[in-house]
Amino acid sequence: MEKGTLSYPISTGYRANWGDWESVREIYQNAVDTGEKVKVTTGANSITIRDYGEGFGLRNLIIGESSKDGVTSVGKFGEGLKFALLALVRSGKTVEISTGDLRIIPRLEDTFGANTLAIDYGPLPGTSIQGTKVKITGLTETFPERFLPPNRVLNFQDRVLADKPGQLFIKGIYVKNIESGYGYNLNMERENPMTGDVDQYNVNRRIAEIMRNTNDRDYVRYIVGIVDRGESSKVELQWSTYINGDMKHPVIWREEVESRFGKNVCRETGSRESSLAQYYGYRTVRGEYPILHSILQEDQVVIQKHTRKETRLSRDSVSPEARANLDQARDLITRAHPEHNKPEVWIVRFEDSDTLGVCSGGRIKISANVLESGFRKTLATLIHEYAHLISGANDLTPEFEHALTDVSTRIIELQIAEMIV
Repeated sequence: MEKGTLSYPISTGYRANWGDWESVREIYQNAVDTGEKVKVTTGANSITIRDYGEGFGLRNLIIGESSKDGVTSVGKFGEGLKFALLALVRSGKTVEISTGDLRIIPRLEDTFGANTLAIDYGPLPGTSIQGTKVKITGLTETFPERFLPPNRVLNFQDRVLADKPGQLFIKGIYVKNIESGYGYNLNMERENPMTGDVDQYNVNRRIAEIMRNTNDRDYVRYIVGIVDRGESSKVELQWSTYINGDMKHPVIWREEVESRFGKNVCRETGSRESSLAQYYGYRTVRGEYPILHSILQEDQVVIQKHTRKETRLSRDSVSPEARANLDQARDLITRAHPEHNKPEVWIVRFEDSDTLGVCSGGRIKISANVLESGFRKTLATLIHEYAHLISGANDLTPEFEHALTDVSTRIIELQIAEMIV
């Protein structure tokens, strides 16, 4: 083989934002794309990247000559090596490439007064080698933590990385930091040719699928924890909107949710509904995080479950004492609130014996058992439901609490006034 030079009309100002890391990344990427064993060795200021593939010829140095498809390879466009060599030599690094029986050394040359890339090539001294070896000298950093261990199976899978928190890798190569307690490796095209970054939509979608398909209990526990703490900056919560379908392992998710929140837990759909669910003894989880939508029932479902079946009773079905308790309590409330009509009250038997009364349909429904329990319990229940009636608000809301205080205060004032008279 004769010696020669390939000259490229690419000035040193091209891809000025590329530094040592971008160059080393591209060269490592080419090694991984061979599909064969890859070995990386580092020195004090050097890194050698060796693969045992088929190597390449001079034709592959022509711009536009590439067999990459972006599916079985890390890269897609096939021009990274040329740009990497340009970035390295313009910053004073020394690069030597050995492939088969070919030796390649990039340098700068003058073209019309501008520094441009040139590649000298010639026969490799001694015995030819299998694959390709690239040695870069003059580095201040060799980036050992930015590559996952070479494994063509694992590095071409979407998976979580417990030992790489806050880092995003594409096909085994570091891309950028992310806000997360876990790292991720994704099997997708690494670089957007327009921005130099990954396709964020594709990243979001793939991580959402990882969350949907996972059976890693520690990972699920981590996600449930950030939901509990409302850590909306974490990528798992930001990107959970891309989850399409139910969780593949709902039992694990449900167990971790109940371990964190308790068995009585539901998803918030509104402040009033959430308050009422809490009144029924449920812990509510903020509903804007879709990641738990298929796991948690809504607070409205909880409320419906606690809307008990009932049977309306006639006045004659309760004792004269019970009827007197109701009439006396209703009369007292009416006199304390003359601006309102006398409330319509139904005597009912609730399927749930723990239910004392409800307010619905513009009327109050009170348990016959309450009426039979005496005047004090009758009055307390009627005051509570009357506050619902005039406020139109649910339990534990400011509107309801204000109405309850007003009703109780007026009755006390009325009783005091009548005692004085």
